[in-house]
Amino acid sequence: MTALAKDAAMGPLRNLGEALLHTPMDQIRAIRFQDFEASLSSIRPSVSREGLQEYEEWARQFGERGG
Repeated sequence: MTALAKDAAMGPLRNLGEALLHTPMDQIRAIRFQDFEASLSSIRPSVSREGLQEYEEWARQFGERGG
């Protein structure tokens, strides 16, 4: 999730390209949902499905407290 958010935050800067060097900070657009969608195509999960299943099983046995 962290990698996805960091990559999406770079979206407005990437769109500016070379113009970034001459663009005041207050004129850089905000992060958009589309930036997250674009990042999803390049950011890969840091945990495998098997690893996630192992964690979920462990959490059921030892860590989860309702909710």
